[in-house]
Amino acid sequence: MHIVLSFSPVGDAFRERLRKFPSLVNCTTIDWFTRWPNDALATVATSFLSSLNGLEQ
Repeated sequence: MHIVLSFSPVGDAFRERLRKFPSLVNCTTIDWFTRWPNDALATVATSFLSSLNGLEQ
């Protein structure tokens, strides 16, 4: 099972949640993503969608 949680690291709320629920750090894998440019997102999406059959361009 995969569960995706999204938190903003800005402010004290993130730190407080980690104090309340230490398993979020100790028992999970954290993938940290920074903002992507719109053209990069479009390129990746186009690449993945091009391999699907039955989609019109």
